[in-house]
Amino acid sequence: MKQWSFYGFAVIMIIFLCSSVFSESRNPKKILVLHSYHSGYAWTDEINKGISETLKTDKEIEVYVEYMDLIRNPSDESLKTLEELYSIRYSQDKMSLDAIIVSDDPAFNFLLERRDKLFKDIPVVFCGINNFTRDRIKEHRNITGVNEAISVKETAQIALKMRDKAVKMGIVSGSNITMRQNLELFKKYEHFFKDKVKLVY
Repeated sequence: MKQWSFYGFAVIMIIFLCSSVFSESRNPKKILVLHSYHSGYAWTDEINKGISETLKTDKEIEVYVEYMDLIRNPSDESLKTLEELYSIRYSQDKMSLDAIIVSDDPAFNFLLERRDKLFKDIPVVFCGINNFTRDRIKEHRNITGVNEAISVKETAQIALKMRDKAVKMGIVSGSNITMRQNLELFKKYEHFFKDKVKLVY
């Protein structure tokens, strides 16, 4: 799934860069990459690698990368500080960004909530977003990207088929937003399994 996400993301990014959004001549094109998590986190590093490899051949693109570090610093105070920081760094009076690439839900939520204030009308490409629906961006224009969908019910069904004598199924989760969303998604399907095995959260 990860590999397909990166290839899909690369194709969308190339189409996006060649679209009429950039019909006006600007050199260099400035792209902000906004990551939810920190450098050194394997998932984020792989996404950043995919972006870098896609864009590195274009010498007319200037890339700015921000790691929001929201696994280690998830507080409202951190979000407020980041908002202040980005308003200084990427003020439209000082810098004209051509596009923003955003990875994972926390950064995407941050951007949607503060887009008018920080990044008004700047085109956005997202990736790694969980359980995306169009309603999420119905108030916004110039947003496209790659949905990250997981097959919760099907994965559990295959696991029980492979272990047909199992009496318990362990569901392991964590505290970050993606893990909580995935846990809630599983709970929607738990009625398929609770009569077959004991569910241990």
